[in-house]
Amino acid sequence: PRSTLFPYTTLFRSLLIKDAQEPEGNHDFELLEERFIQHPSLAIEQCRIVLASMAEHTRENIADALSLLREYSGEMFRQVQETEELVDQYEDRLGSYIVQVSSAELTKQQNEDVYEILHAITDLERISDHASNIAENAREIHDKNIPIEADLAEEMSVMEAALTEVLELSLRALTEKDAEAAYQVEPLEERIDQLCEAMKRRQIDRLTRGVYSRQNSFVFNDLVGNYERVSDHCSNIALSVIELEQESFDGHSYIEGLKRRSDEEFERYYRGYQEKYSFDKL
Repeated sequence: PRSTLFPYTTLFRSLLIKDAQEPEGNHDFELLEERFIQHPSLAIEQCRIVLASMAEHTRENIADALSLLREYSGEMFRQVQETEELVDQYEDRLGSYIVQVSSAELTKQQNEDVYEILHAITDLERISDHASNIAENAREIHDKNIPIEADLAEEMSVMEAALTEVLELSLRALTEKDAEAAYQVEPLEERIDQLCEAMKRRQIDRLTRGVYSRQNSFVFNDLVGNYERVSDHCSNIALSVIELEQESFDGHSYIEGLKRRSDEEFERYYRGYQEKYSFDKL
């Protein structure tokens, strides 16, 4: 009868509405149950599921932020800031949980998993911070009606493609344990550093020629700084994956060793990125 079904129908609809209003991804926090902490293998597995969601939100936030440089939208700007707040929640909830897990008696492998997750959530949160910063750069360019010269627009397009790839590689290395992807990050990160330096030099040239005022140049210098920091944190993520694979926890020594030990492989990747991401054709 209608009178019997009504309360259940109302409850069901209210749950749907409630779920629809909650920020996407919040349900992942329910996986971090306190009762799992006494079972580290299960708790770490849950952490990795939540970490993968955090990584996806971070990837989306960078993509959205970079899109604002091409076409500014107040709605998209707000979306980037909201996602940044959500990523902050992931860092807080996941970080607190994995620290509790680390207090249990862990195997060597479990300790390594905890190490990797702790480092990854910090870098993911920082990357999302820089997505927020890039969105702020885009808003300033839009609000001040700062023109973007054609050659600068092309440089920004090259940087967007390179950043998108280095982020994709580092997140694949992290979430899929893809060591091959991890090994490609450092050569690309080095190429991005060089491109950032080239952008700074080119912007100084534009400033000298009077194309941009000193005040308007500040926003582009800040933008390049955010490009660099995103790439640096991608390098950190990939490095932690490789450190665990190699059981080496001295990052600086590892990078130097990588270049010495695998010059041919490193150079092969690097030359490919030089060809793929270049301002020479602009």
